Amino acid sequence: MMRSNVPCLSSFSKFRSPLPAYVYEFRERTGYAVPPAVVARLRDAHPNLTGMKVSDRSFEEVEPY
Repeated sequence: MMRSNVPCLSSFSKFRSPLPAYVYEFRERTGYAVPPAVVARLRDAHPNLTGMKVSDRSFEEVEPY
């Protein structure tokens, strides 16, 4: 099942903190793989987005990020 990117973006948009923030992607647990386009939009909208942790992919799958 493909989920919409909108809930992911709107949830993160509510998050405001002076601390660094990370996107944690664990497709096997959430059923949702965060696409590179969503990461790019989050990065552009939130300067405190520092990185992304990916727990269930090979390096080849993560390289496009």
